[in-house]
Amino acid sequence: MDNQPQRYAVTLSQRAMAHPYQTLLIAAGVGYVLGGGLFTRLTMSMLRAGVRMGALPLVRRALLDAAEVALALPAQSRPSQNFQSRPDHKPLN
Repeated sequence: MDNQPQRYAVTLSQRAMAHPYQTLLIAAGVGYVLGGGLFTRLTMSMLRAGVRMGALPLVRRALLDAAEVALALPAQSRPSQNFQSRPDHKPLN
């Protein structure tokens, strides 16, 4: 007889002893899903918040890249820093 299940149980027990918080979170997640919590408003709200937090670094990187490109433009292709529309206009400095 093969004692594969017994070896698996020992390995699982050792892993639970080595990583108790991870084991607790996995058990709570499995219980939540099996308890019918997967398609609730709470889950959708948490998923939405997670996607927003995950997308924030991507949006930030895209904005920073766009700013770098804008700042790297040659001086003549940038908009003028002197926004005088009339010759008699005096700066506010």
